[in-house]
Amino acid sequence: MENNKINVVVMDSSNIFREGIKLILNSDRLIHVKATGNGNKNISEMLQTHEPNVLIVDKAIFDRNKIDIENEILKDYPHTKLAILSENTHDSFVMKALKIGVHGYLLRDMSGDSFIEAVKMIHVGLYYIHPKLSHFLVDELLKV
Repeated sequence: MENNKINVVVMDSSNIFREGIKLILNSDRLIHVKATGNGNKNISEMLQTHEPNVLIVDKAIFDRNKIDIENEILKDYPHTKLAILSENTHDSFVMKALKIGVHGYLLRDMSGDSFIEAVKMIHVGLYYIHPKLSHFLVDELLKV
């Protein structure tokens, strides 16, 4: 049955937050959180071991592993969709994240239902940018 589910790995420095995301996502019958990590374990090792459909990475962990993510992970694991999790609603990194291959930009204050829907969208290859961040995309487009 697990093969039919969206398999997710969550990387966040906060244990309580990881556990909360796991509970929320596992409450949906189509999603299974296979593993969580605090960022101390190599991200590519987590991907190789768990082969998730969606990898959710806290922005602080992403920033520490940015070179590996850009140069290895997004190329070596094309079946895995990457989502960044941030608490910052003033994050101008959104456009750059999309350009390097990120499929989702989530905020820590999202509702559980919105988080689940975002993961489902990302899984099927759609892009999800939290509405509070959409103005950064508009600003970038208007610069052209």
